[in-house]
Amino acid sequence: GQLEEAETHCTKLLQVDPFNVPGRQARVGFLLQQGKKAEARREFDVIRRLQPPDLPQREEWFLERMKDER
Repeated sequence: GQLEEAETHCTKLLQVDPFNVPGRQARVGFLLQQGKKAEARREFDVIRRLQPPDLPQREEWFLERMKDER
């Protein structure tokens, strides 16, 4: 229940602020938990295009999560 609520909140946040990198990263996490790796990759590509200053750390986070979901 709480996971669905958090995902709904994240979706609403991105509708209001599509450039919100932490919100996008949370969405990537939700997608990976649901086994939607291709969609998670596409969403993370958006984060790459937004070029946040901490992109290397976010890349590392993403690669670790992708390994965990094999």
